[in-house]
Amino acid sequence: LFQVKSGDARILANASFRLVKRDWPSEIRLHAFKMLQHLVRLRWEELTEAEQRNFSSLTVELMSEIAIPYEEWPLKSQTAALVAEIVRREGLSSWHELRPSLIALSNFGPIQ
Repeated sequence: LFQVKSGDARILANASFRLVKRDWPSEIRLHAFKMLQHLVRLRWEELTEAEQRNFSSLTVELMSEIAIPYEEWPLKSQTAALVAEIVRREGLSSWHELRPSLIALSNFGPIQ
């Protein structure tokens, strides 16, 4: 808890990625998504290039988990918003990397 309060972006990202898992109530998960978006929007430069790639990879994995039919719509929406923030920060190269995963998910149907 002290490390989260101290403001280390890595600790905050790690805690937020843990809190978006299905083990937690949707209210906590939504807040964790907001924290991840905040990190990408305002503190992305604090992460190394390798950490940024890892963050992006974890987000794509998360998107695959959230794409199941019975997942709540607000959580799906927040995942999409997080991916959009990453693409805004990283530019066209990240879009080219993420696009195959997004297309594969969308091929499952309109709910995904």
